[in-house]
Amino acid sequence: MAIMFYTITTLVNVLFKRESFNWIYVHLIGQIVPIAYFSSVSLTAFATFIPMQGRGNAGANPELLIALFAVLVGLLVAGFLTPAHTSPERFYVYHCTREFYHQNGTLRRLEGGFYVHPQDRYTGDLIRELAIKSRANALPLGDECEKELYCGIPFYQNSHHGQRDNGLWIKGNTFTLPETIDLQYIGNQNDSNLNTTTFSFTVKGTDHMSFYVSP
Repeated sequence: MAIMFYTITTLVNVLFKRESFNWIYVHLIGQIVPIAYFSSVSLTAFATFIPMQGRGNAGANPELLIALFAVLVGLLVAGFLTPAHTSPERFYVYHCTREFYHQNGTLRRLEGGFYVHPQDRYTGDLIRELAIKSRANALPLGDECEKELYCGIPFYQNSHHGQRDNGLWIKGNTFTLPETIDLQYIGNQNDSNLNTTTFSFTVKGTDHMSFYVSP
């Protein structure tokens, strides 16, 4: 019974997402029935077994039996009275400067901001609430993934692109890297026998870089 009411109150808190400490009241209200039930059972048991233990022999230890029963009832009553410990929200935050160029090499867009990569189910809601408190908007990548290569985000890990639907973008200020990235196109070489084309580039920049190509 305690498990059933504990599960019900937990589901209510998850569905309605109680803010602050209001969720604890929902949890405690759900424990009224289990506490009343186990209290009734314990009173009935004590009223039955205590007189019966008085009829035992001199070698019996009635106090030990009653104490064990009291501990058992206490665990059943208080075991679900204390809610489960909340787990921390996990997410990555990357401060980004995004530079978009035309094919001729001229800059067409420059913007800065923060890319947030959630790791847990409700992290997105938490980030949106924190952004609103800071007078900012945490927006999904949305159309950026249709218009720009890799959503226009410098993903630190390639696997993050697979969770792009959960990612959030918060506009912010730009910054300058200590060492600029210099990417130069050297040329290409065609191989008619293998029907392949090899492109050559030179790149100079930071100690962590990723290079993505789209046909």
